[in-house]
Amino acid sequence: MARSQATSQGRSKASEFVSTWASLLALLAVFAFFALRMPRLFLTSSNMITILRAISITTIIGTGLTITLAVGGFDLSSGSMATMSSSLIISFLCWYKMSRWLAIPLTLAVTMALMMITMLLIVKFKIPDLLATLAMMFMLDGLSLTYSGGGAISEGMPRQNGGDSLGKMPQIFKNMGQAPTIIIMILIVILVHIFLTYTKYGRYIYARGGNKVAARLSGIPVYRYRVYAGLLAAAFIGLGGILVASRNMSAQIQGLPATPCPPSQPSSSEGQWLGRASPTPSAPSSEPLSWASSRTASS
Repeated sequence: MARSQATSQGRSKASEFVSTWASLLALLAVFAFFALRMPRLFLTSSNMITILRAISITTIIGTGLTITLAVGGFDLSSGSMATMSSSLIISFLCWYKMSRWLAIPLTLAVTMALMMITMLLIVKFKIPDLLATLAMMFMLDGLSLTYSGGGAISEGMPRQNGGDSLGKMPQIFKNMGQAPTIIIMILIVILVHIFLTYTKYGRYIYARGGNKVAARLSGIPVYRYRVYAGLLAAAFIGLGGILVASRNMSAQIQGLPATPCPPSQPSSSEGQWLGRASPTPSAPSSEPLSWASSRTASS
């Protein structure tokens, strides 16, 4: 009996260990596989720096999402919000000729203000996080397309109204998207870990995410900390968008793909405008053809 209990306890501890550290174990396994398979190419300083640079911005944005998940929330709009912040910082520098000391804080402030709209939907109107952030994602996509005119924003590129882009991106801003992103990533991860683990406010965030009712009954303002977590996440997402813009030195908004439509016959006014006679309407057939079959028949 005692042996069976010890065996079950050992299995439960092993399963708990695997579920807790599964992602880290998988990362170590992948690292060991490539290190053993290609040691001369993989285990080089240049390759390690390239890997860290590639994951740095994603890690910064993911750190903000970690705070959102720790408080019991969910966010689908992080990518669109990062794209919006990228468009804002480039436009502030190139269109409005702002200094970097004004453009960067203003971009973060606008990003956090947009997150406040999401927090209003979640906290005041009691809309689930999934629906509120999904709606914000589509709203930010449309807002970014409208703001940029559907094109790229870059230094020297004409604006959507035909005006010139006279602003210049400072060299220090261009350098932000290079190797310093690794240092920024490490500092942010360490600071957020200390904040969530060793401060009273971080424990309140964990308590709110673990059991909202128990946290409210213990005196924690659960809705206030939900807003705080959202604003912190928006700050890191906005910073990630700024670093993306610094690395690419431009902001590109990806629109929705166009849906092909079947060709239509021009009307009489269109035929006169194009300088050719409009086609004479024929009598309807007793066996109407579809658009695809009519194209096949005509060809």
